[in-house]
Amino acid sequence: MTPVEVTWWDAAAGIAAWTDVEDLTDEMRIIRTVGMLVATDENHILLALSYDAETNHVDTTLKIPHPMVLDIVYLEPPPRRRWWQRR
Repeated sequence: MTPVEVTWWDAAAGIAAWTDVEDLTDEMRIIRTVGMLVATDENHILLALSYDAETNHVDTTLKIPHPMVLDIVYLEPPPRRRWWQRR
């Protein structure tokens, strides 16, 4: 898997409560998401926001249709480091 930053048109944003139709907007939103590129097919890209390399498990995935993707930037993974020393 490769770390990426994806810029895409949000197709799912909305209001999750009862709302007057007059209060709705058709404003398009551009979203930037950083995650691990899990897979691509002819219709979608699949991102995982969390990845456990030891178990090969992912968490919080996004399946974004190709027509919604504006840009993909491939990122360099950060160097591995220890956050604390055992004594």
